[in-house]
Amino acid sequence: MKYAIISDIHSNLEAFQVVIDRIHQEKVDKIICLGDLVGYNANPNECIELAKDENIQCILGNHDAAVIGKADINFFNIIAKQAILWTKKMISPKNFIFLESLSENCSIDSDFFIVHGSPVNRDEYIFTLQEARHHFEYLLKNSINLCFFGHTHRRAIYHHNLKGNFKDHTGKELLKLRKMDYYMINPGGVGQPRDYDSRSSFLFYDSDKNKIEMIRLEYDIEKCAQKVLDAGLDTKLAQRLFFGM
Repeated sequence: MKYAIISDIHSNLEAFQVVIDRIHQEKVDKIICLGDLVGYNANPNECIELAKDENIQCILGNHDAAVIGKADINFFNIIAKQAILWTKKMISPKNFIFLESLSENCSIDSDFFIVHGSPVNRDEYIFTLQEARHHFEYLLKNSINLCFFGHTHRRAIYHHNLKGNFKDHTGKELLKLRKMDYYMINPGGVGQPRDYDSRSSFLFYDSDKNKIEMIRLEYDIEKCAQKVLDAGLDTKLAQRLFFGM
């Protein structure tokens, strides 16, 4: 099976469309989204509709949860909170129901596990190998060799081998996975990258070849940013898109 793993679209239709077009070229079997279809940018309904049209299997992100009242918006910074309140006003009833239907995490084809933040907490950030280390205990306990996570908007490839050693392969574009080892992998952000590269980031996973391929794509940032400004959202949300931060 070949999968496209995407995360953190954040209502950025321009980025999402470019990523979907690239995915179509690969003829993948499934597209998997690790959460946060909405938030920050100005096309929440269009992004949800595109996800539904493409039959993307999604889980709930923290911004998705806040929009439908499953997360306390007071834990968000003022800019994110403003965007959530705006999204709550704009989202259609049917798309609200769609977000409500999403699960917190799930197993895909008995092959890998998907979460938004961490295996135990949707809102937890995993920025470093050190922060990931104790989560491998969950993977070992539950016989999960591969877990994809999002939330940070940054690529990451963390590896725990059979000898008990931990390795950080972040930065590699291609990686052959060892079948008996354990991995936690973040595809980066589609709609709001935060690793100082403004291009959308996602990955392909080939379960037959046990191979990961990281992808970056340029998109029309100016168009997305202008929509943010036209919607009356904070100007910083538009500006950060150009810098990948």
